[in-house]
Amino acid sequence: MKTKKIFFIITTFLIFILLLSCDKIEPPIIPPFNQCCTDTLSFEPNLIVPGNVGSSWKYIVLRYQGAIHHNIDSNWLYTDFSSFNLDFSDSSLILFDSTERKITGNSIVNFKDTCYEVLAYNSYSLKYSNQINLYFLYWNGDEGLYEMGGISENDTLISKGIRIEYPLYKGNTWKGQYLYYNGERFIVDKPIFRKCLAIDENLITPFGNFQNCFVIWTRASPGDDVGGYDDLYQYYSPEIGLVCQVFKFTAPDENEWYINNVSILYSHYIN
Repeated sequence: MKTKKIFFIITTFLIFILLLSCDKIEPPIIPPFNQCCTDTLSFEPNLIVPGNVGSSWKYIVLRYQGAIHHNIDSNWLYTDFSSFNLDFSDSSLILFDSTERKITGNSIVNFKDTCYEVLAYNSYSLKYSNQINLYFLYWNGDEGLYEMGGISENDTLISKGIRIEYPLYKGNTWKGQYLYYNGERFIVDKPIFRKCLAIDENLITPFGNFQNCFVIWTRASPGDDVGGYDDLYQYYSPEIGLVCQVFKFTAPDENEWYINNVSILYSHYIN
């Protein structure tokens, strides 16, 4: 019975994507910045951040319908993906959206008199067309993956802050930078912490089995007027990139938590 339910979810999802494909609008490639230096630090793809301009990753986004599934457990600790108690055959876990993340262009930016070759990642919904095109800029170097700012129709921000610190070892912690768009402008914030939870986890989803995943946990504050923590668990498969993301909200006393949404890779192209 569980197999039939999972098959039904996947079939429904594929029909959903076919209906959306006719209205899909490709985002424009960002215009290049002016060249600013004779020497530039190049973007170096690696196992965690593969691909170049033209590479793309497509995800389904799942969330619970109706009452939020709260979990009361003051002793909860992450061991692996099964710790979230997600059941893909659960009828209350519904398809909320489908998104695409695409490297749309590269450019040169100057930050504090040093030039970097950055790649522009554009993430957008395949379901909703009335959205602002957002481009997040990244540079990948020997010491880590850096957020270098963002571009939108209304705002441009150039900054530099580490997103993933290299080398990755299980148990490593760091803070770095937390860049997001609040609907009007880009905001640079500091996460409470980031931590590498695993470097060899095997992840099984309805769309594939991903081996030797790096698992990175980011904890951030949802805002001054909201208590608790936003917990983001990201799974990176070698030579594929981000294959799964779990967004979990945790209460201030950490005795209660719930899953906000889950993004799962179903298709990708590495250029």
